[in-house]
Amino acid sequence: MDDLLKFSINLCNELGVEWAEARFVESNGSGISYENNVLSNNFIGSDKSLYVRFKIGNSMSSVFINSDFSNQFITKKIKIRYLSQ
Repeated sequence: MDDLLKFSINLCNELGVEWAEARFVESNGSGISYENNVLSNNFIGSDKSLYVRFKIGNSMSSVFINSDFSNQFITKKIKIRYLSQ
């Protein structure tokens, strides 16, 4: 995960942002539910997400990714947000 964070911050720096931060969060969970004393659902799962926030001029922008963690996809999402400022 360190490589995703470093890649994201380095990309922001290359674009010339004033400030950037990146966080990667992974959570695991499980649960069950009962309906009228009958088991209706059970699950086990994990969630992963990358959150990048950066400052351009007087504006803050952020990118949230929770599906494709490839460098190409991260670059695309950050550049789209950067260019929209």
